Amino acid sequence: MPPSAPRPARHPAVPPLLPALLAVLAGLAGGCGGAPSSDSADDAPAAEVLAAEIRALAAEALQTHPSPGLSIGVQQGDEVRFAEGFGLADLEHRVPATADTVYRIGSVTKQFTGAAVLALVEEGRLDLDADLRDLLPDYDTRGFSIPVERLLNHTSGIKGYTEMDEFWAQSRLDLDHRAMMDLFAGAPFEFEPGDRYRYNNSGYYLLGVLIERISGADYADFLEERLFRPLELDRTRYLDNDPIVPDRASGYEPSENGGFRNDDPISMKLPYAAGSLGSTVRDLLAWQRALVRGEAVSVSAYERMTAPGELVGGAPVPYQPVEEVTLSRALDECDFPRRTGARQGSERQERRRGPPRGAKGPRKAAGGR
Repeated sequence: MPPSAPRPARHPAVPPLLPALLAVLAGLAGGCGGAPSSDSADDAPAAEVLAAEIRALAAEALQTHPSPGLSIGVQQGDEVRFAEGFGLADLEHRVPATADTVYRIGSVTKQFTGAAVLALVEEGRLDLDADLRDLLPDYDTRGFSIPVERLLNHTSGIKGYTEMDEFWAQSRLDLDHRAMMDLFAGAPFEFEPGDRYRYNNSGYYLLGVLIERISGADYADFLEERLFRPLELDRTRYLDNDPIVPDRASGYEPSENGGFRNDDPISMKLPYAAGSLGSTVRDLLAWQRALVRGEAVSVSAYERMTAPGELVGGAPVPYQPVEEVTLSRALDECDFPRRTGARQGSERQERRRGPPRGAKGPRKAAGGR
């Protein structure tokens, strides 16, 4: 079926509002609940205070930031201190959001893609300094040398496909890799590789293609075998449109009358390694633990994932690192529904605050930005 007339392309930093949100707070120290006490008698009141504060924030978020529902998970060290859902994951069937609701996690997908790339590096099958021209000779770089690392840290200069009207005009179609690569390869570079930083989904699409060609496995299968299954991330998956996925949240956008409308459909073949995974708050907390423990990739690889990158000439990549992000600060300063959380609905990819190597594990918050 041909797509309907394209809507005006949105800037990638201003995605449609999602139906339900997912927030993950990790490494909590102070503030809500404080540090865990060794005295179990003291733990119960602290947990109650923490839960009450989070529930109050969630109620405020649903009132002041239009969204049908959200799920929140909090952990301190190895202990999950809170995991709960609020509001609705499906408006039409009145399905409540829970800690087990499966959301499209949007650009948090890039953490998994980055870890998969570093896994191939650790196995000696890929070099971050390798030239894309040698690895993907059928992709036109217009003569530019592009090391793999430039794809990871958003400094490649390749045009982002989510910023192209041509992409949104075809976003309901199951375009294959060749069609997608030709789409953004045909656009002029935004700058020479390494000259500057610009958040970019095309680079992560290409990383997915690299993972497939080097491993010989489908991207989704590689992540399942290398990350999801060993780490027991049982609710995390490539969230394609066709399969029946228990507890999947539905996607919405604000309507003109102040309510919501079903979000425009998009083929989930297209966000791909830049944004097509789905997960739950519980799985993302487990993912955080696996990253910092060196279970997803080695500790040294994780350090490399989160280390600052450099532009040509040695200047640091001018990204904005996530600092002490609390839920209340996210609500007050970060436009919570759009910037802290996993967007569920059409995948208008947005710029994300994160490490230049593109695969930062969440310190205080995990989300689309």
